[in-house]
Amino acid sequence: TGMTGYREILTDPSYAGQIVMLTYPLIGNYGINEDDFESDRIQPTGLIVREACEHPSNWRSTKSLHQLLVERGTTGIQGLDTR
Repeated sequence: TGMTGYREILTDPSYAGQIVMLTYPLIGNYGINEDDFESDRIQPTGLIVREACEHPSNWRSTKSLHQLLVERGTTGIQGLDTR
């Protein structure tokens, strides 16, 4: 169970090689800022979310979660019940 945000979870080496499912219903609403990364790459092999925000609203955001996953070649799935 992670107690940090999705950016930190995606770049935390302790999640390397795993498929991560986030249970909060909306992920990605504050976008991606690589200054907050824990390492230089995406560690999990996949990400499962209920809903991924397409238009982040944080002034520090440089891209959306979707854009990051595509850039880094990481599989992401949305629309599943993650409760």
